[in-house]
Amino acid sequence: MNKELIYRTLTAFIAGGISVSAIAYAPGGLWVFCGVVSMAGVAEFWRVSGIRARRYTWTTWAWGLLGWVLVAAWRLFGIEGENQTWIWTWAVSLYPALALLALFNEKEKNPLQTLSLMGFSYWYVYLPLVLFFLFSVPGPTLIYDSRLPLGILFLTWFLDSGSYFAGKAWGKHPIFPRISPKKTWEGAIGGAVICWITGYFLEQYWKIPGVSWIIISVIISVVSQLGDMIESMFKRSVHLKDSGSILPGHGGMLDRFDGFFLSIPFIQLYFLLSGI
Repeated sequence: MNKELIYRTLTAFIAGGISVSAIAYAPGGLWVFCGVVSMAGVAEFWRVSGIRARRYTWTTWAWGLLGWVLVAAWRLFGIEGENQTWIWTWAVSLYPALALLALFNEKEKNPLQTLSLMGFSYWYVYLPLVLFFLFSVPGPTLIYDSRLPLGILFLTWFLDSGSYFAGKAWGKHPIFPRISPKKTWEGAIGGAVICWITGYFLEQYWKIPGVSWIIISVIISVVSQLGDMIESMFKRSVHLKDSGSILPGHGGMLDRFDGFFLSIPFIQLYFLLSGI
């Protein structure tokens, strides 16, 4: 067993065990998980994008932390009830604030690029985690079912692991050689099969009324792998192998959750279309 695989396995057991335990314990655990992944993820995105200006990063961090406080007040404690106007006010307030900072920053040479990257970091990383938390936690007066968020994470992790090992064993035909020569069709198909099998077992033994794990597994098996390719495209454009080193053997938060970020909106779309 090589060193990378050892690090990868240990990280998966330790970080995965802590995450699963927190999410299974209470909705507050899921809130912490989503908050940590989202804030660490956007920080990585800024570093990868070359954003260093503290006035932007501090403002955006404060906005992000405030957002998680407001989400907790709404879904964990029931404050504000059905009034969601404050959510939209918070959601759109970041961009005017950053634009004003750029206006009064004499050293800012390319405000359009900087503000676009700051905004995109939240659409790409932060908001999918908020969406994940919101559809997993129906409210303080309803029963929290940890099987939904855990099942989605299990499907994503099994897909990633299946793709990794199938690619190592049989990978010969790259999907996008110009972006990621090591990601092969054999790995993608192997990961998808593992994901579908996992979805089948969840459907049999972890059934949630109204939720089809088979459909969710199909969504994740396709969209998550496209998300992985998109993040590889971003990294290649700035000549990086990994987005960070916070997770030994896996890289950074963006490396670990790249497919997850893209699949969450599509899972939410499935819920909307099926009336869940």
